[in-house]
Amino acid sequence: ISQDTFCNWIKSLPWNSAQRERVGRVLNAYLVGHARSGHTIFWQLDREGHVRTGHMMLYNPDGHRNKTMRGSNSWVHYLLRNPGHGRAPFIADENHADIDYQLFGMHLLDLVPQATVNIVESEKTALLATICWGNQKSQLWMACNGLSWLSKERLQPLFSEHRKIVLYPDRDGVEKWKEKARDLGYERLSVNTTYIDRYWCKEIG
Repeated sequence: ISQDTFCNWIKSLPWNSAQRERVGRVLNAYLVGHARSGHTIFWQLDREGHVRTGHMMLYNPDGHRNKTMRGSNSWVHYLLRNPGHGRAPFIADENHADIDYQLFGMHLLDLVPQATVNIVESEKTALLATICWGNQKSQLWMACNGLSWLSKERLQPLFSEHRKIVLYPDRDGVEKWKEKARDLGYERLSVNTTYIDRYWCKEIG
């Protein structure tokens, strides 16, 4: 996707040779798309491969989200239901209660029946982790699309398969996700903060 700012940024990172070989495969496996508006589309598919919606995000060339342009964060279903509002922000309301939001990467579950499912907040993080560490047969990275989007309903398919699940929260979500994990009470669910504790530093600018 040569015209996609996000994909071009990922390809430009200083990967080693093994990681660089994975970049294209990972972007294809997760079906990362591109809109004419310039948004990167992170498609949400269910287990059967049916598209439920797509999370649309605008990125700057440095890989950071474009937070200044109106409508930089939206959803495919919202734009389909509100034609002519491509630059408008998405506002969740009762008109979107019927959307069956999926974990990003849900369509890959059946390909790796023995894999531990690692859940992060953003799609970008899931893709970077997959490229960086590989081993998709044993470690599948998925994203819930935001701090408050982690829920029992979205995790239930993993519970029913007795999957091992590891949560990797962002810095501001550590306590909330630890509390969520306790409330869920699933014995194969844990929270990992190793990388946050070791490497996190406040972003400047």
